[in-house]
Amino acid sequence: MLKKDTKGKDIYARATHIDLRQHFHLIDLPEDATKNSADASENAQLARVIEHLCNGEKLALFDTVGTVPGWRLDILPLKTRGGQQRAFVSFTFAHYIADGMSAVAFHKTLLRGLDQSLRTGTTSSSAIFQTSEGELARFPHLSISPMYLLGPALGLYLPSFLSRALGLKPSATGSDAGTWVGTQTFLNAPDSAMPVTTAVEILSIDHQTLIAVLGACRKHDTKLTALLHELISRCLSRHLPTHFAGFAGKTNFVSVTSLNLRKAAGIAEDNMGVFASGGYTRHEIDHLSIERDSINFDDAFWSAASRASHKTAKDSSTLKNQPIGLLSWISNFDSWMQGQLGKSRDGSWQLSNLMSFDGKLETGDDAVAVEKMFFCQPAHAVGEPLDFNVISTKGGDLVICTGWQVGAIGLEGKAKTGVEVIEREFVRNVLRDLERHLLVMAEER
Repeated sequence: MLKKDTKGKDIYARATHIDLRQHFHLIDLPEDATKNSADASENAQLARVIEHLCNGEKLALFDTVGTVPGWRLDILPLKTRGGQQRAFVSFTFAHYIADGMSAVAFHKTLLRGLDQSLRTGTTSSSAIFQTSEGELARFPHLSISPMYLLGPALGLYLPSFLSRALGLKPSATGSDAGTWVGTQTFLNAPDSAMPVTTAVEILSIDHQTLIAVLGACRKHDTKLTALLHELISRCLSRHLPTHFAGFAGKTNFVSVTSLNLRKAAGIAEDNMGVFASGGYTRHEIDHLSIERDSINFDDAFWSAASRASHKTAKDSSTLKNQPIGLLSWISNFDSWMQGQLGKSRDGSWQLSNLMSFDGKLETGDDAVAVEKMFFCQPAHAVGEPLDFNVISTKGGDLVICTGWQVGAIGLEGKAKTGVEVIEREFVRNVLRDLERHLLVMAEER
């Protein structure tokens, strides 16, 4: 949790106790939360549930950071299947206390605890538990070289030919005037009193297709994360021209990959905390129409994916010149964040892959198991216009939750059609195209 030190500075501190009554909740959905869904599938219904959780004011604010750790567990009972009781369990937390991999560690602990409790029939008469003692794992110092620190600033003012010769970029992400970045940043979504309204669409890839795609990746020295980046670049190139004015003048995308720095920092994978940064990759835009662009995977495609894979591995292997390290140079974070509103975004999309979650315990005949995982983030008011959040279960589906701030993509449409409706149709088309590419790849292998 966050507390103030003697100088009024925010510091991390371990909570002395946990009162589960402050963290566990049954999901209370508005009556129309799912009934207006265009798809009656469980994935579509859960997408609306996830939206509800992302947009809930209590979840967005976490305004009790000094007294209650900023996390909660929300439960939604689901229809039984094969005589088994099922539930959607959402672990929601503030990013200041944990990163994406922390959620994986949490669910592993929760799974073991539930299994043990169901097997033994033991329960606790108290909802208050004392926490274990010990030091919190802390992020080690992230060193920033002078050139990395000054590069973006110098790149803005030096002539372009000189900036290129010196290897200076006007942005730490490498974005430029030709990068597609959606709209300028804003806080309040169109036609909404609530800031940062999040919309969510979900794509599931079945296990057999996933196995075949992973085989193709191994054959071409590529990781799944890099492959998805290349496919997203291709799919956006195919669908943006018909909806985004001025797209013909765009020359590239800049993708952001969430990096797990635990290994570089010497911190165990199951240690909860914030040990993440971001890596940036440039993708040249291929201006082909949807009708003329067939699905194919040539050597150039796989070479780009392989290069991106190696770059991501390199980016995550060091603590030097990490973008998140630049935050230590900001004296007033609130003012800096407010100053980002109304400016151009630095990237085109963000992708975070939490890999595969083993939803079964080694004991074999599990009393409880996880059959499917969903991973999503609330939209970033000053971040990329699109978020692709990826996770799979061992032996199960790969799930991609795509989230965005309503209005951030910057699409144009019919005057009578709302912004959210247009954006949902666009994102669904992109995801369908992404699915088709993965299916074709699996068949070709």
